[in-house]
Amino acid sequence: MEIDFNLHKTNSSYFSDVDIARTHLLCTLFSTGIEQMRGGTAAITGSKAPLFGIALGAVSCSFKKELKPYETYELWTRILSWDSKWIFVVTHFVRKDSVTPRRFSLYPEQNNECADDHDSKLPQDSIVASALSRCVFKQGRKTISPEFMLKASGLLPDEILADKKELVRCSATMKGEEAQAHLNMILDEKVKMTTTENVELERRRGMKVANALAVQSQQALETEFSGDEEALGKHTDGTGISGIVSTLCQLAHLRKSQTL
Repeated sequence: MEIDFNLHKTNSSYFSDVDIARTHLLCTLFSTGIEQMRGGTAAITGSKAPLFGIALGAVSCSFKKELKPYETYELWTRILSWDSKWIFVVTHFVRKDSVTPRRFSLYPEQNNECADDHDSKLPQDSIVASALSRCVFKQGRKTISPEFMLKASGLLPDEILADKKELVRCSATMKGEEAQAHLNMILDEKVKMTTTENVELERRRGMKVANALAVQSQQALETEFSGDEEALGKHTDGTGISGIVSTLCQLAHLRKSQTL
């Protein structure tokens, strides 16, 4: 573990951990869509080797508690939300074994490690730090929408047309298997509608949190910069022999710029 002079995990190392966790998650969830976009066996781009990747647009991390040297921890990463261009990924740093998932969907054989009874304490109490990443799918210079990738990877329910006609009710003439088949069709449509609505509600809820990294917030932050204001001074980095020489020159007032 990288530590700083306060003898805890250095803040900069959190971002490296987030990069790894985010890459693992996106490559796992979107493996089918990525295979198609990169020209796999089910390619849909018409190109043998399309240049496709996931670019990081922004990342932020807030620190809640410290991690001491060699203290073990886990990264819990998931999709928070998405819009027409960006997909937002949240990563929580938690102390190892402080919380356990209800079940594992990718590795069912690990379900025996899940706890039957969860602790009464809030899971948020185990959080050490939280990071939010804003990413975009790119095929060359072309942006691929998150919704497209979600559907290509089988992660969204089938889209329901807005102008879909209302289902015809079971008539008195329907009996036996015919009536049951019609009823099953109605139930399937209700389940699909409920699932789709829940996905959209969760996406909108996540966007309220993700707005901190939205493009509008970034643009507002950029307007705070002005290059013609008064400044304290100018410092340049210096290390090794050159840094020592530069520092001596500063002390002798032989240099105007400051080297740190």
